[in-house]
Amino acid sequence: MKKLSAVSVLAGMMVLLAQTLVAGQEVNIPQLVQQAPPLETYGSPDGVVWQRHESYGLRSDGAMTKDSLWVVMTTQRLDRNWPEKVLVIPSIGELEIQEASLFDPVSGGKIRSLTYDVEDLSGYKKLSMSLGDEDEAVLVLRFRQIYPRRMSVEGLIYPGGDLPVWEGSFSVSIPAGSELFIDSNRMESPKIDKSGGKSTYTWTTYNVPEVKRASMVRRGEPYLAFGLRSDKAPFLGLMSLLNRIDVPPMPQELERLGRMGDKGKAGKRLMKALDSMVIPGSQRAIRESIPPQGPWTYWERALILRSWLEGLGWRAQVVWRTSLPIGDRDPFMVENLRVPVLRAAPPGSDYWFYVPGQTVEPGKVPPSLIGKTLYGGSPEEGLLTYSLDRGKVEDHRLTFSWNLELQSSGVLEGVLQLWVRNGWLELFPDTDRLTWSDLEKVVPGIDRWRAGEPSVSPMDYGYRIDLPVRRNMGIPGGPGMLLRLPCLLPGAVEDLVSVAPSQELLFPFVMEQKYSLALPEGYSLMSTPGMSDRREGELRFSENLRLSKKRGSLEGEAKIIAPSSRYDDQFSHGLSRVLGAWMRWRDMSIPLTVKK
Repeated sequence: MKKLSAVSVLAGMMVLLAQTLVAGQEVNIPQLVQQAPPLETYGSPDGVVWQRHESYGLRSDGAMTKDSLWVVMTTQRLDRNWPEKVLVIPSIGELEIQEASLFDPVSGGKIRSLTYDVEDLSGYKKLSMSLGDEDEAVLVLRFRQIYPRRMSVEGLIYPGGDLPVWEGSFSVSIPAGSELFIDSNRMESPKIDKSGGKSTYTWTTYNVPEVKRASMVRRGEPYLAFGLRSDKAPFLGLMSLLNRIDVPPMPQELERLGRMGDKGKAGKRLMKALDSMVIPGSQRAIRESIPPQGPWTYWERALILRSWLEGLGWRAQVVWRTSLPIGDRDPFMVENLRVPVLRAAPPGSDYWFYVPGQTVEPGKVPPSLIGKTLYGGSPEEGLLTYSLDRGKVEDHRLTFSWNLELQSSGVLEGVLQLWVRNGWLELFPDTDRLTWSDLEKVVPGIDRWRAGEPSVSPMDYGYRIDLPVRRNMGIPGGPGMLLRLPCLLPGAVEDLVSVAPSQELLFPFVMEQKYSLALPEGYSLMSTPGMSDRREGELRFSENLRLSKKRGSLEGEAKIIAPSSRYDDQFSHGLSRVLGAWMRWRDMSIPLTVKK
């Protein structure tokens, strides 16, 4: 079989004609300063995107171009390397920076141009740029990304991001007579201009709020997907091309695996050996020539592992977790391919799924795949779809376990264990880079308890985060104390209250908060607040609080069970009530008395 370079793979699209810019307009900073809403309009964000304009089209040589203009009001709180999030160099292509400057937000005068460095890892290029030490400044980024021989115009856009956006526009130009396939969520219809031998589709957005965290609703965020091709054929064609990419041979230090008698064990050792051989942040990237030595990009590692496993006598295929479904009228875009997954079978065994780098042992389904749909196949086989079971509701359990000691001063101190299981992993940060700030975005208010650095323990179903915590929660007075209990609520659950039915949740769930509070010597419970269980449609809430005289501690639990992924009117109304019962724990005052 003839092997292909990665350039040939990404060029398997239709031949079209050239386009024009939309993002090339001049920026009038003084005028924007006068017209744009102040930061306070959006609360207290780290910055505001005043303007975001993107224009997609094709050159006469078949290269797809994406022209972008970003005008951002920045503050000192904004990550100093924020420009790197948008200044992405295509793995096969070019990035042309036309302007990268900071302006004074009062006078509108230019402060300085921003410099940058490019790190080249055997063909994988990453740009580094810093905002410097300005307290407040207006950042202007104007750049072009070029994707050679793409032979199509396509994209997947999320208008929201980590900063609120005042105004945005997205335009796509295609030759007259061509059909543009579109899929969108919570986007207005485009304006269409047909002139000059082309059709230009333009979408505009206004006052898009920042995306503070991941949503529990399936396809809940606004998005725009488009492409000149649809149906399953282009996806299957790309699968065929990916399978024909020339990958490097197994290095000498791993060849010993081929001499092992147990090929199943040899393959699993190979998987482990490649776990860490990946370039951070290199999703959706394949270099023109895959180097013989790692680290590799995420896509390269999956293709290499498939080939090397086959060399050990395994059956192996690369299938894909996608951002959007693949269907008859859905637009095709390379950006839809999200995570490569190995469907692998040791000699004489059945197939199972493996995500390179997963924390669970090979052969076990990683939590990131539970309830997901994977796509694979070839032009000869057709589209192959694999739907993984969502599991039972109790599989998707989030536990806040408070193991604390109460001091006579009213301070609670100890450890909060956060058990993140299966579906909840979609909402929590990457454990490799876990910080209190990351957790605060997911669980508002948790940072107030900070008393040390988090530690993470991987589990088969997810991970456990141990958090040293400390906070004054008691009010001493008279012969005792009034104690308030800790109570946290994931932001994604709170966000559901404002979601309009009908929707589908990512997963059914259990959310529980457990308490074990050791009391100071001589302290006891005067009385307990009334406890009651309740049922709201399918939703169930239970709670209990008691004094363990044997352990000298307060023991309690609050739990919400949502056994279905269906989010309808009944669920919406019931959720508001059970969350009210959950949050009551935050306001309860527990009277304690002390023996003299």
